[in-house]
Amino acid sequence: MSDIEIQSKLPSATSEKHSAAFSIVWIIPLIAAVIGGWLVFKNITDESTTVEVTFQQAHGIEKGKTFVKYRDIKIGQVKDIRFSNDLSHVIVVLQIDGLNASQLTESSRFWVVKPRVGTTGVSGLETLMSGAYIELDPGEGSSVSREFAGLEEPPQNYLDSKGTIYIIQADSLGSLTVGSPVHYRGLTVGEVIKYNLAEDRSHMDIKIFIDAPHDQFIRHNTRFWNTSGVEVEVGTDGVKMDVESMIALFAGGISFNTPESIGENVQASDDTIFTLFKTEKPEIGELISFTVPFLMYFSESVRGLSVGSPVEFGGIRVGSVADISFEADLDSNQIRIPVLIKLEPDRIPFKQQKNWKNNSQRAQGTIKFIKMLVRKGMRAQLQNVNMLTGQLSIVIDMYPDAEEVSLREESGYMIVPTVPSKLTNLTTKINNLLNKVDALPLTAIAKNLEETTAGANKLFNDKNIAASIANLNAALEKTNKLIESTNADEGGTLGIQARTTMEELAKAARSLRAMAEYLERHPESLLTGKRSR
Repeated sequence: MSDIEIQSKLPSATSEKHSAAFSIVWIIPLIAAVIGGWLVFKNITDESTTVEVTFQQAHGIEKGKTFVKYRDIKIGQVKDIRFSNDLSHVIVVLQIDGLNASQLTESSRFWVVKPRVGTTGVSGLETLMSGAYIELDPGEGSSVSREFAGLEEPPQNYLDSKGTIYIIQADSLGSLTVGSPVHYRGLTVGEVIKYNLAEDRSHMDIKIFIDAPHDQFIRHNTRFWNTSGVEVEVGTDGVKMDVESMIALFAGGISFNTPESIGENVQASDDTIFTLFKTEKPEIGELISFTVPFLMYFSESVRGLSVGSPVEFGGIRVGSVADISFEADLDSNQIRIPVLIKLEPDRIPFKQQKNWKNNSQRAQGTIKFIKMLVRKGMRAQLQNVNMLTGQLSIVIDMYPDAEEVSLREESGYMIVPTVPSKLTNLTTKINNLLNKVDALPLTAIAKNLEETTAGANKLFNDKNIAASIANLNAALEKTNKLIESTNADEGGTLGIQARTTMEELAKAARSLRAMAEYLERHPESLLTGKRSR
């Protein structure tokens, strides 16, 4: 058999086309890729941010249970709670999931929402069942931050609320704090959001936020005043007490008002600076910016006189006490108390004021005026303002009989002469009278009076004197009988003379008897004389 025949009888292979089948081994890598991509996408779109918030205490905050909310939406949770290194406060670590990291800036605020009953009202009652949570206000700052100081009291508005921020300068903070309300005609329209001491330490800068649309009432002539307290005014019509509100009385507060004025119809812009006054109505002290100092010396006690005490002239306040000191001269053994006062020319209606062009002329004019008054007898005197508290004031008055002196200068100040106070004069007179009484020989006088009284008693109680008076009365009776028995003619000389003599003797006897009886009843009349009726 040939090779060709053999090859023809062998079976031949045939090729068939089959569709490619998907292998199950590729399913697992595919699922892993999908899950990984989803995790990457979730991590990119929903990145968590960890921040640290410092609180004074962690009351109501629990790790893993306390939520973080923004406008009642859960955006995070408390991840950890720990103490600071010095144990002075608590650091709460928060995991924020619902906000981008760029939205947490320096202006962001955190505070704990829990049931609160305070001077600003009742809040957080919804947490009685759900528990406390931490509220976040992102704010509108630009600098990203991860560490914050939590607020101990909840603010009244979010920083992204509509309104305007203003700056108020005050001498002191008083009872104001972050969250203190701002009132307009009794309505709460804003709050204090921040305060700090000025760089030169001359005042406090207080930032307030006024809600829209009430911020449109803030103009450049708006007056702010502190309502943290009670204002009492005593006048001719009685006592007036003004309390803005009980909340302001205890929690502090600020009120404002804008008077009607031509050309002041434009709202003040952000960060406009205002002054915080003490009262709603302007005090005259606010309007007075120029004073002239004078010096006075007192040699009596100035207890009750203090810096700020009034200086009055004719019942009108013309200045105040600026300083009180003490001087002792060992060479002359003299002690005196210098008191520096500041006269306020604006309170004194000088006719010449319209001609004064600057403060130097005003000062010279005031000194010239005081010099003239001193030459005419003007003197300063301490006067008691309140007998209960012992408060003193300085009263300037005219004493025409005072010795003429001139206004002199000492230590750079013009010296106003003084006179002792009325109380000091009265005390001096009483002391002089007591000294004169002490100088009297009271012991000797009392002894002489005692001896005189004893002598008078002995005299009128003497039995011989009583017998003499009785004998005298008997003699007078016998004389009367003798006259009656005389047959002398009543018209004769002997009869007339005898009767006249007897009548005189009778009168003398009666007078002596009456005197004896009076002295017996009033022996002291020998010293004091007969008492008139």
